[in-house]
Amino acid sequence: MATVENIVPDEASEAFWVSPEAASVSADRIRLRLVRIANKKEVLRREWLENDAKLRSLLILRQASGTNFPVSFIEEARLSELWAKTGSDWSEPEITAALKLYSEIWDQPISKTPESPVSEIAQRIGRATTGVYNKLMNLRALDPRVEAEGLTGGSKADARVWDRYFDSVTRTFHKAELDREFDRLWGSSADKPPAPVEESIQPEVRRLSTRTLKELMDSFQQSPKTQTRRQPVQSEAFVRDPKVVAITLLRADWKCEVTECSSPIIEGSDGKPIMEVHHLVRLADGGIDDPSNTVCVCPNHHRALHHGRDAVPLREALENYRGMS
Repeated sequence: MATVENIVPDEASEAFWVSPEAASVSADRIRLRLVRIANKKEVLRREWLENDAKLRSLLILRQASGTNFPVSFIEEARLSELWAKTGSDWSEPEITAALKLYSEIWDQPISKTPESPVSEIAQRIGRATTGVYNKLMNLRALDPRVEAEGLTGGSKADARVWDRYFDSVTRTFHKAELDREFDRLWGSSADKPPAPVEESIQPEVRRLSTRTLKELMDSFQQSPKTQTRRQPVQSEAFVRDPKVVAITLLRADWKCEVTECSSPIIEGSDGKPIMEVHHLVRLADGGIDDPSNTVCVCPNHHRALHHGRDAVPLREALENYRGMS
């Protein structure tokens, strides 16, 4: 949380002041840290926010003449999702999610309203609703059954996923196989899988991860410990300490701590392996948000810990590894 200080602007900030006189005046101010500057492809468009089920009530859309715009926990998490993915290429798991939806509505009018199936998939995979709609149009351009023109210019990954699940002889989808893969990647329609690390704290986790493990551990031990907070979302969610997440990732050297894990390593946009942090004793069950209660696991084993048939022995093995038993 930023704190108010009595600050005299430094020389580096002079160019950003509208009034040169104000640049030399000491006043109560808050220091801001520039996290990232978007390029043209990464800018979040106003119409995306207006058509988003979670963002259409943003105060900035309703009272744009204001100065400060409060953002709810739900809105913050959704904005962070979009901010993390906008401008990046679609992955095959994301295309698979779009193809599952396309296989269900290919012969119907396709809507991108906040209440539409397109919006639901957008929320599930962390993409803008307009982006999902455009991806469906890319898939339509590959479909020999429809006369309506889709959007050309789709990716090679689009074609690979299409060929994997569409039978050109029978002109039908391998629906059961596609549905199984969607459930494996994204969970059933009634259960969205756990997020890798809450997107709302992801920028801070990445910043903290540039520090040494010792620095983080020392800082964590010196920080005042506060009770884990709940904040209302669609259900209850815990606000987690980004230091705990960063410590867990660095301590494991960004490797899955399940013995002899053979899951393929997938790199994120920053070049680091995509790893997730799991609480051995769930926060909902009274577990503490502390490095002693966390392990670094790959996405496959994280899903297994939550939904796998062998979740109990897997958790017990990790508890032994962490020295909890």
